[in-house]
Amino acid sequence: MIDRLHFESLKCFSSLSIELSNLTLLTGANSAGKSTIIQSLLLLHQTMRENEWSKRVLLNGTVVKLGTVAEVVNNVAGRLSFGLGVCSGRNTIKWTFEGDVRSEMSMKVREFLVNNNVQQSLARLYYLVPEDVPSEIRQIASSIRGLDYISAERIGPRGLYSLADKNTISTVGARGEFAPSLLFQRQGEPVPSHLALPDVPNTLLKQVQARLGILFPGCELSISEVKGANYVLLQFRNSPANNFHSTINVGFGMTQVFPIIVAGLVAEEQHLMIVENPEVHLHPLGQSYIGRFLAEISASGNQVIVESHSDHVLNGIRLAASDKKVDAKDVCIQYFRLPDESDKRQNISIKLDSDGRLDVWPNGFFDQIEKDLTKLR
Repeated sequence: MIDRLHFESLKCFSSLSIELSNLTLLTGANSAGKSTIIQSLLLLHQTMRENEWSKRVLLNGTVVKLGTVAEVVNNVAGRLSFGLGVCSGRNTIKWTFEGDVRSEMSMKVREFLVNNNVQQSLARLYYLVPEDVPSEIRQIASSIRGLDYISAERIGPRGLYSLADKNTISTVGARGEFAPSLLFQRQGEPVPSHLALPDVPNTLLKQVQARLGILFPGCELSISEVKGANYVLLQFRNSPANNFHSTINVGFGMTQVFPIIVAGLVAEEQHLMIVENPEVHLHPLGQSYIGRFLAEISASGNQVIVESHSDHVLNGIRLAASDKKVDAKDVCIQYFRLPDESDKRQNISIKLDSDGRLDVWPNGFFDQIEKDLTKLR
């Protein structure tokens, strides 16, 4: 598990060290740095996935596109380089990336440290890590390379979905584009017993359907291959009396939450899962439930990082702690704010107790409803 990230001269951060836990909720003001936390891991992830022998970090790839060196390096604290450190247990690795000119769209690895010791051999890097590092160091890189990322811009309803090669696709994809294919290919496999809903057959298909049924009462799904076309047809209905309909006719909410549920139920133990705005197109009940669901996924031995603006997602996580679905000690809430003259802190770390109560409630933290209601009284 990644315990902490450290940044130097990266985008809006001149210097920042941030704690992560089994379940980390990133929330707060727009343009305060939440996305940068996620993008730092995605820069490493996409470079490792797209060029395993690369000695340069890709600022633009299939997962994230951040532009040029000038747009990535902090324009006050940095010039042409930034630092990124990742801590896991007793081990810390740190990269320093450097560009030659501000208009470049990749940056070379200038320095690599293991537990503050400079690694001299950078001639050959394997997944951005020198070949001769200990196995526990390589394991940190491996977890980043294999992470599952679901962006806020997920694909909407489609008539048909591409059928991907099951030997090369193990995640639902950044936009959820592979979720129907993954479900079709693994529909008969069991989900981990501690995630399986009782009184429901323990197959991926039935468990996904049951989870969707909580959000959309009466929901049933059907998935089938379109022979000879390399596509699958995903259909839903809300009652046995109705016909199945393509996702085009069932609304956005179902297609937006579908890849999150599939990804959570197929995640192997010790997997890193990053989800942006899981609340998209969900009503408040659904938002609360997806917060609880992601808490359950983290409690099953995985690490989950969630970015959200929804107080319902937050409260779903709090309820999961209160109901002992997740250990409150394994939850960390990072609230990002725009610093002012009286308080320069860019983030405030918030903890839960076993009843789901917060140890601090900063000004601006999910208090807009109260502020608005006060004006209406």
